Amino acid sequence: MGAGTLLSAYGLGCATMYWLDADSGRRRRGRARDVATHAASEGREMLGKGARDLRHRAAGAAAELRSAVQGRAGTDFADVVTARVRSVIGRACSHPHALEVTADDAGHVTLRGPILEAEADEVCARVARVRGVRDVDCERLERHGSAEHVASLQGGPRGRAARRATRSGRWTPAQQLVAGGLGAALVLSGLARGRGPGRAMMVGGAALLARAVTNEPARRLIGLRGDHGAIELRKSMIVEAPVDEVFRFMTDFENFPRFMQHVRRVRRLPDGRSHWVVDGLAGMPLQWDAEVTRFEPDKAFEWRTSEGSPVRHAGSMSFEPTDLGTRIDLRVSYEPVGGRIGQAIAAVLGGNPKRALDDDMLRFKSLLERGKTRAHGAEVSRDDVRS
Repeated sequence: MGAGTLLSAYGLGCATMYWLDADSGRRRRGRARDVATHAASEGREMLGKGARDLRHRAAGAAAELRSAVQGRAGTDFADVVTARVRSVIGRACSHPHALEVTADDAGHVTLRGPILEAEADEVCARVARVRGVRDVDCERLERHGSAEHVASLQGGPRGRAARRATRSGRWTPAQQLVAGGLGAALVLSGLARGRGPGRAMMVGGAALLARAVTNEPARRLIGLRGDHGAIELRKSMIVEAPVDEVFRFMTDFENFPRFMQHVRRVRRLPDGRSHWVVDGLAGMPLQWDAEVTRFEPDKAFEWRTSEGSPVRHAGSMSFEPTDLGTRIDLRVSYEPVGGRIGQAIAAVLGGNPKRALDDDMLRFKSLLERGKTRAHGAEVSRDDVRS
């Protein structure tokens, strides 16, 4: 038996034990089904966006061709201008399918439908520069500060995130669709060819397919990009406790293992930093040092991992007194170990950072309001924590 066959057999045995485990196998398989269902939904959405983007671009190209042949004259001029505008909107707006475009033969264009407030002015400015457009009526746009509760604005990059995506090397939906199809074709061709060139085709096709599906630059995809913007989580909640008590509790990191399920221990270092040990992929421990970068008593504090830490992570908390207690606004950003590929593997193995954060904050709320909670399989009371 060759080394490759032996390793494959060993990996298959480990995977079988993991999924068929008597205690946790059913839960793991259920999580895997949830991940697969979500991935299928995301895939259908990506295909739909890519198809719409291709149609809009094809319509714009056809309009340009007809314009070159027919000129301004003729009854088709309004259709030509509409197609050009549609093509521009597809590149300037994160949800172009939500907008309705009408034009007349004089070049007057009207835009209707829901749009994010952060994108509206840019869309109107770009449409005004389209060849053949005399003026643009943007008064009938339904401007929204966020996509929440607006079905046609759900999914995909939003607002500033959409513009950052354009500048950070992300692909348009049409590019994703074409690249994903090419990557899948390379993988299938590689499987048919077998060893040597076939394996190279499979690796290249898989990389191209992953790049298209995640829409992330290659360096971020494998976790090499050195910023704190890969994944961002946010959480807001109200705790029925005075702001000074909440602030004092949350700024003492040694309390975190009491209510954060994935945090094993936190230790203060002599230089003011803190040393963290948390559960990583498949339960393997991860360690890093963190430092506080902002500290305003009873108002806000921020932190980040120290230089050279294996995990790039940053976050902030703000505290605001209310009639009901204290409002906490939490923001956490991090780059997963192994990039987006590592995140996908963790998701299949049951990791869900957003759900974990929500559960941790609910335990924190219970600990301060009710005086007890449950973490790491044991009950924790206020008497067990530092104050």
